[in-house]
Amino acid sequence: MIDRHEQRNQKGYPDKQITNYAKLLKKIVNNEPIHIVCQGDSMTYGHDTESSDIRPKKSDPTCEEAATYPEHEQAGKTYPEALQEFCNMMYGEGKVTVTNRGYSGDWAEMSKKRWDTNPQADLHFLMLGTNDASNPFIPLQVQKDIVKYVEDMGKLIEQILDFKSAIVLLTPPKHSIDDNLLIVAYRQALKLLGKKYTIPVIDSTEFLEGYPIKYVQSDEVHYNTKGYTIFAAKVASLLAGISHVYDYFTIDSNQLMVPSFTKYGVAMKNNNSKMVTLEEHLEYINDTDSGIPNKVVYHIPSRTSLTISLYTNRQNLVLTPLFEILNKQGIINFKVDFGIDSGNSLSNDLLYIHTKNHNSVKPIKNNLTFNGITSQVNLHNKESLFILNNSLHLSTKGFYSIIIENTSLVDEVYVSGFIVKTYESYIS
Repeated sequence: MIDRHEQRNQKGYPDKQITNYAKLLKKIVNNEPIHIVCQGDSMTYGHDTESSDIRPKKSDPTCEEAATYPEHEQAGKTYPEALQEFCNMMYGEGKVTVTNRGYSGDWAEMSKKRWDTNPQADLHFLMLGTNDASNPFIPLQVQKDIVKYVEDMGKLIEQILDFKSAIVLLTPPKHSIDDNLLIVAYRQALKLLGKKYTIPVIDSTEFLEGYPIKYVQSDEVHYNTKGYTIFAAKVASLLAGISHVYDYFTIDSNQLMVPSFTKYGVAMKNNNSKMVTLEEHLEYINDTDSGIPNKVVYHIPSRTSLTISLYTNRQNLVLTPLFEILNKQGIINFKVDFGIDSGNSLSNDLLYIHTKNHNSVKPIKNNLTFNGITSQVNLHNKESLFILNNSLHLSTKGFYSIIIENTSLVDEVYVSGFIVKTYESYIS
């Protein structure tokens, strides 16, 4: 029988998650610096012993200076290291500090013992379970014992919540040989554990969907620099949308994304006193053909940016930005997932149609730049070729970030949203 003291403790930890999460959001809204810890096993540490760009142990600058790390080499870039770079892009230098608390071979119980000092973090991205479920070199009493995994993860979660840090749980990631049915059970158990502690659980197996194995992995388990960087981009999209991580915004086909600071998770990078704002654009007040129902736009001043976080259950979505540059010196840039190489799930048949009938179509990009006085608002009379050549591509389901940045020295740049359709609808 559970005594009253233990019952109070069990009820208290979900409350701690809520409190810690609320404090995190307050700091972000107030533009205060935040500290993020990525804790896990070799996938967090950045283990790579095979690639041509591997580095000596503890080369990742986000590793704790005084901490001991494994003797294994690291990839050319780890996921916490790439996450730090992406945070600098989203929020500006010095706004977010990322710490790598990954250790090759760690299981949940060992991770709790190893990292028992409070890092004074605001948020932990916690990813463990691969070794618990499948590593033959960990203690026998731990191997493939899912009950112990749940118990150990619970104790680790409570330790981190006692550190006064909010938590986002990441399921054990997908590997090249993903035939271990037990690890599927571990992922499901983690989701139930998240419900117990009111912690969001994100399915990290979606992060590298659409990428060939040889492109992102260094061996059967670990990623290479590209793999870790792509993984980090997805985690960064979670961070940009951290205000909506319990109920993230999902897009579908035939949809208009209108400007909002509350409907989507957003992150902003300011330029001194200049910042992205929502405004009623006078140019649209009498324009009934603009396609913008509320006439509200994002005003993107000089050297500022806005990052939008979103999720989709569909493959091959096309996002067409609607915008205006009203100064000949203006420049606007749109990036999907920070401009990293995107996965490609287009079928061979679609590619055949694409190249046979539309030779003038350039590959759909994840990085678009427009210069000078330009208007892409009313697309009613535009051909499919024009739209495809001026759109972004979301190739697989999962999390994405869209960065909108004014890289110029002038302020007259406005974005009125995105049209969302399927790739097939343009080439059928």
